[in-house]
Amino acid sequence: MENFNQLEQMDSAKSRIEAYQNQKMGFVKPDGQAETTDEKDNIIITFEKEEFVGAHQTSVTTANLLAKNIANKMSKVFSDLAGAIIVPGIHGQPELVFYFRDVPAREGIPKALVQIKDKLRNNNNSNYSESAQALQSMTSIYKTNKVYDLNDDAKKALSRFMLKDANRNINWGQRITEQGSNGYNGGGEILVKVSGLNLIEFIKAIYGYKYKTTVNGSEVVNYYDYTINLISPVNAAYNIYNNRTNTPLVDYAITISAIDRTELQKVAQIFGQPTAIGAVAMCIPEM
Repeated sequence: MENFNQLEQMDSAKSRIEAYQNQKMGFVKPDGQAETTDEKDNIIITFEKEEFVGAHQTSVTTANLLAKNIANKMSKVFSDLAGAIIVPGIHGQPELVFYFRDVPAREGIPKALVQIKDKLRNNNNSNYSESAQALQSMTSIYKTNKVYDLNDDAKKALSRFMLKDANRNINWGQRITEQGSNGYNGGGEILVKVSGLNLIEFIKAIYGYKYKTTVNGSEVVNYYDYTINLISPVNAAYNIYNNRTNTPLVDYAITISAIDRTELQKVAQIFGQPTAIGAVAMCIPEM
């Protein structure tokens, strides 16, 4: 017992010596806080935390992932949608393309395609003979070199998502083309290609483009504007609208940016406002 007390006293003395040496060297104060050798209190700078509000948010994805997402959603609108792709368009901007194929309609989901001969037959006056209607249908197919068209309901539904000319019109004749599934006019089943789709409108429909907030006790509506940019090719994938083919489809990394109009206006208002004291430019704090 005596030996144990001696060991305990030795450990206690050793600890006191080490603590005194550390304190003299500026390592720790007796309460464990860091301190300089002159034993003055340190200046600690702290701020009240503020909410970080950005003018825009950016998401990085790939063209195929975005096209697949859109195709999954649109397949619940049109049962004959074969797929979608996003490719470089004019000036390198991403362009969305839909492909349709003539398949039976699924229950409760309408088709977008109609055969031109059937469309003409339905639009023709019943006074026309059957042979005259058939001749007119064949003449129209020969002139347009097309078998299919989008039906009126499909055109009406898609018109919101189509790029328009200066007069706000859509040239459906240029937007709807046909090609064989084994290549352009290469045979196989006919795929109906719809181009001129406005990818931004689909982004707005998926992610939303307005939100409500409160300013000075009043509820206001703010809006997002979106931009989409192709970055670079990332890898080749197989054709997403027909798994039976081995047509390579190059994938691209893309960025989707949501720009808050209100926050962007705030940024625009403060640009170019630093104040100068003499020849030195600086921002003056509010006293």
